[in-house]
Amino acid sequence: MGMTMVHGIMRDLDAERKSYEFRSKQVRLAAESLRLGEIDRVCGRYELESDEFYTLEQKAERYITGRR
Repeated sequence: MGMTMVHGIMRDLDAERKSYEFRSKQVRLAAESLRLGEIDRVCGRYELESDEFYTLEQKAERYITGRR
């Protein structure tokens, strides 16, 4: 698309969109990493094991949200 005039300022909208998408992806990855780390911490703290009803991760998420 190239450079575009926006309210009197020349802007490269394609580059701005790519930069925004990259930052958004990095934030999503960081949030997912924190969530997985919290699940691992809860599993270790309470020595959780999976059973026929819930997986290990599901049990940890129940502890995190307070629905024991």
